[in-house]
Amino acid sequence: MAVSGKSPYEVVVHLDSDAELHHLLMSEFVRTLERSNVAPMHVLQTMVRSLGAIYREIALFHQTEQCPCGWFPETAADIGKLRMSLETGASRSEEQTRDSMPVAGQA
Repeated sequence: MAVSGKSPYEVVVHLDSDAELHHLLMSEFVRTLERSNVAPMHVLQTMVRSLGAIYREIALFHQTEQCPCGWFPETAADIGKLRMSLETGASRSEEQTRDSMPVAGQA
């Protein structure tokens, strides 16, 4: 059955970017835990440091105004926004239920 005129395949392929990133990060988190003998908190800290490094690389690129997107990094403000996003995500446990998750296939 199609959803909003889309085939089930299109619905799965076009998951929103938040859900796609969440799935990708969760998959890597689980794989890392399975391959190593480290605590989950260590893996999470490593992921956050990697995100910081990605921010730094992208910010450096945008400081030279090579990108037409118009974003110019404001490191202190940007890190504050990232910190708030981490805090919001970590405390949002009740909002994420099976009923609120996107449909990813059909039974």
